[in-house]
Amino acid sequence: MRKLLNILILLIATVAMGQTKKLQLESSNLRWEAKKVIAGGHKGTLTFKSGELIYKNNELVGGSLIVDMNSLAITDEGMDAKGKANLVKHLKSNDFFSVKKYATASLVIKEVTKIQNGYKAQGELTIKGITKPLDFELFRTATEGLSSTVDIDRTQFGIKYGSGSFFSNLGDKAIEDKFTIYVYLSVN
Repeated sequence: MRKLLNILILLIATVAMGQTKKLQLESSNLRWEAKKVIAGGHKGTLTFKSGELIYKNNELVGGSLIVDMNSLAITDEGMDAKGKANLVKHLKSNDFFSVKKYATASLVIKEVTKIQNGYKAQGELTIKGITKPLDFELFRTATEGLSSTVDIDRTQFGIKYGSGSFFSNLGDKAIEDKFTIYVYLSVN
């Protein structure tokens, strides 16, 4: 009887404190899109290295996600393999993400407020060793996951290459300061 009571107390304590759910790396994904100011742009993917979401009473309360910057890939249609490889090399260079020095990017979810279809969240995004606050929404999906679309100003993270905000006379080489990420998170 005492053993049963101890198990019951442990179960209640676990529910009250929260539950950590590991990110399902195989079924979660992160797509990105960057555009030029005049026309064109590029699309690609990144993969998560790790992640966890913290729930209390079956509601999201926090979490953290780690992105493997070495997984950066290009998905542009019509671009040959050599062109994709050159673009990946450029994006991994010091002009953009400095992947040799900063192999990961991260998001720590600090505060969460429930909304009708999901959550409003506040967190801290770290890219290239620079941490900035990020407000975003996470929406529940039909597959029991969460999805989000977020615009990120790359110049806040020291990524100024091709930015009309910092360089003039770029013409059709100018790249928009903001890029968009599309995230799907699946947890167990």
